[in-house]
Amino acid sequence: VARGALLTGRPGEAERLLDTGAGLAPNPLHIAGERFHLRGYDAWLRGDITSAGHEFDSCIDLLRSGGTNPVPSWGEWALLRTVLDPADPGPREELRASDWLVQTLNVAALHLADGVAATHAGHTEAADEHLATADALLATRPFFRHLLRAVALSNPNNGALADRRGTLWLQEALA
Repeated sequence: VARGALLTGRPGEAERLLDTGAGLAPNPLHIAGERFHLRGYDAWLRGDITSAGHEFDSCIDLLRSGGTNPVPSWGEWALLRTVLDPADPGPREELRASDWLVQTLNVAALHLADGVAATHAGHTEAADEHLATADALLATRPFFRHLLRAVALSNPNNGALADRRGTLWLQEALA
């Protein structure tokens, strides 16, 4: 519910909902992680992807410290980190080596991140394969397909992916 409030332009309501959740949860680790996660999306929606990356880092740092389930935040983090620095394989490799790939959304986000990195490196055939695999994994999850695609296109310095896929993805989202 807090994510819905944030994505519809009500960040203050999202914070209040997380405060309520933290007071009710027997272990508020996931609520605290979600607070950073949503603050990351808030920064991203305002166009500040660098701050979004820092908030996502804080979310993942907290989840790492407390032993967590494979929430989609892991894949979203790896994708955003790759968008911010396509030459850094660290976040993708951490996700690839983890148990968090039991979550399909994390697998799809990893393929999108690999596609971003492959596009950046000029490996268009590999990028196309990764992006097609991500699309297949997200075929029944349209919200996450559009959200993760938007994250993949969010760095203005990553023009190659935007040039190749952006218009097509935007047309599909609008339809």
